[in-house]
Amino acid sequence: TLKYVKKIVLMRDPRDILTSYYFFVLHTSTVIWNHYLFQKDPLKYPLLNSDELKENLLLDVMENGSTYVFPNKLHFFPSMKALCEHFLSAIQDPQVYVLRFEDLHTQPLETYQALLDWLGWRHHPLYPISDDFIQSVLERETFEYQTSGQIKRGQSKADSMIHGTCRKGIIGDWQNHFSPKVTQKCLELVGEELKELGYEKVSP
Repeated sequence: TLKYVKKIVLMRDPRDILTSYYFFVLHTSTVIWNHYLFQKDPLKYPLLNSDELKENLLLDVMENGSTYVFPNKLHFFPSMKALCEHFLSAIQDPQVYVLRFEDLHTQPLETYQALLDWLGWRHHPLYPISDDFIQSVLERETFEYQTSGQIKRGQSKADSMIHGTCRKGIIGDWQNHFSPKVTQKCLELVGEELKELGYEKVSP
């Protein structure tokens, strides 16, 4: 299906994606949070302190994913294994351009230039896309612009997510939230996949 259609996949360190999901559930989805607290394991989760609850929730979603059926929609988050396999399959597909979240933050102009070159749009004879236009778009994707100057990327107060899904948007934030137990479990589950994706060092 869609064999000849060009596709773009935005890839991010799966551990950062899981961390972002944790805060999404914590701050914006009371129904799912209560599901973990009072339905998934009612004899365990409500008795945990905040750090223990975070650790247990991260471990559970990491290994099993998360599925919750609302009256009008299905909420789904993949396991870490499934997420890594999705990214690996995208990397191997010649019709897919993998856009790294990390590159968008460390070298945004060059990253978008490469994407537009792949699409054949940057030097289109009728509608070329200039670097000045790309820069104007980049300004609109900043936290400052999206929150009218109230939040800058990486500020801890963004953890409150008072502006939609704007929290931190930084690289490697999982290291601030994974306990040693969660980190070890992640390496056991997808250590090799993270190496293939370039998010873990390959042993010499």
